[in-house]
Amino acid sequence: MRAKFFYFLSGIIVLLLFHSVPTVALTPEENVTKLHQALITIMKKAKTDTPLERYDFLAPILEDLFDFDTMIKTASGIAWKKANAKERGNLRKAFAKISTATYVTRFPSYNEHSFQFVKAESGPRKTILVNTLLDTPKIKPFPLTYVTIEKNGKWRIIDVILDKGISELAVRRSEYRAIFKKGGIAALLDALSKKATALLGG
Repeated sequence: MRAKFFYFLSGIIVLLLFHSVPTVALTPEENVTKLHQALITIMKKAKTDTPLERYDFLAPILEDLFDFDTMIKTASGIAWKKANAKERGNLRKAFAKISTATYVTRFPSYNEHSFQFVKAESGPRKTILVNTLLDTPKIKPFPLTYVTIEKNGKWRIIDVILDKGISELAVRRSEYRAIFKKGGIAALLDALSKKATALLGG
């Protein structure tokens, strides 16, 4: 009986210890560092893995690090406002897919690439800007600034500023607005789906 009671008590203690340890959210800098580590990995995987295999590796990581809900809402603008729940879900799914596919094709091989953290600073609307550099041998370091925001206790990326001035989200917003104006939500969904498939070689 004593042995059974001991094992029972030990199990209770383990459960209490497990549930008493809070999950520590990543800081904006740690979030970006995790992204960079994943990008280095998919570059190195390019020798053995297909684009689709690298996509499958990267997709769940980006889902955790990016706030795709906020991003597609901003990028699609009026299309989002006019879309119903199902259409919004499809837009969000297509946006996440094309975002991941873009990273896969943007980093097609590894050539001693590295990322440098420069600094983190306060941005507009309670954002934190994480300034970094992409280093490639024999090429001038390329500035990448990640716009992060806290949502539900977790910091996520909502935009990437290229070369200190080009907002990827602003570029997409302009592109998506033109597509929506011509053909509505159906045309926008079709364009996103086809582009993602093309990027992955489908």
